Amino acid sequence: MTAPGKKNRSAGLELLRLAAILLVIYNHTGTDGFMLFTRMPAGSVSGALYTAVSVCCTAGVPVFLAVSGALMLGRPQEPLSVILKKRVWRVLLPLLFWSVFYYTAACLRYGGTFSPAELLKGLYTSGIKGHLWYLYAYIAYLLCLPMLRPMAQGMEDRHFLWMLGGAVLLNGVVPCAEYLLFRGEVTLYSGLKPALMTANIVLYPCLGYYVWHRLTLKRPGRTIALLWAANVLCIAVSAGMVWFKGSVVGSMNESNTQTFLSPFAAVNCFTLLVTARALEARLPERGIVCGLGSCTFGLYLTHMFIRELTPVYYLPSHLTAAGLNPMLACWIDIAIIAAAGLAATWLLKKVPGIRRLVS
Repeated sequence: MTAPGKKNRSAGLELLRLAAILLVIYNHTGTDGFMLFTRMPAGSVSGALYTAVSVCCTAGVPVFLAVSGALMLGRPQEPLSVILKKRVWRVLLPLLFWSVFYYTAACLRYGGTFSPAELLKGLYTSGIKGHLWYLYAYIAYLLCLPMLRPMAQGMEDRHFLWMLGGAVLLNGVVPCAEYLLFRGEVTLYSGLKPALMTANIVLYPCLGYYVWHRLTLKRPGRTIALLWAANVLCIAVSAGMVWFKGSVVGSMNESNTQTFLSPFAAVNCFTLLVTARALEARLPERGIVCGLGSCTFGLYLTHMFIRELTPVYYLPSHLTAAGLNPMLACWIDIAIIAAAGLAATWLLKKVPGIRRLVS
């Protein structure tokens, strides 16, 4: 969701941003979409397909972090004062504004009393609005830029692949294997999972930097085909593990299903990155993709307001009641939210003083 300047805008990265924001919006659709599979019968085709869609969509935030890595990790080192004033403040300001906005909106909607103490507590704990957690994580990433830049620029190509392989093993293969064997009673000691391989704010920016600045696609068609084959396999394994755990614990509620929705998110993210990199040469440098991509940060900030505090909230249930497939109804809802949020962001960016709050 980082917004680069108007110069040197990459159509491939903007395409990734657009894809990622749609995945993020889907992640916030609850039982209308993201958790729709929990309403399906075990063993049903619809249950399997809807689970696979939810697994795919967990790549939204990783892709955003990877895009940021592609844009920032290759740049020359900056003074700490620039990191704080230019980078961190640019994210902190929207975080403060939109936290107050959502807190005030909730008070007005539900008849609550505005409490400065509760507002400050919510800001400190990221408890005001769930989707704003990403801004906290992104600030943490920005604070690590002085270390991540020299690290990424100094790594050899094989080190990035070692990082990716370690993430797939430690975040995906090991948790799946140990649950199949021990049903959650025995897990690997967390100290054996190094943060340089598994932490989102390290792994995904480094993958973005590698794909955009180091990777050479000698045979792009074959590479992408192999990556998508591996990605589909990982998605199938994740979906299967979601239902397997549900059968073990006897419940398919949200807390039980979260464990295995994203163990192979690194594979999904890496596949999307390489695909977008291969497609970039076919995309116009300045066009609708770049224009819409520049509005994704504002869409991220506003989409929950559009979804929850407007009549759009009831649209999926109305469409389903009219006989439409619930997954299709959900994506129609997402399309409307995205169109409204992108349009609102485009207009807000024209207002002096407001632009910095949405871009």
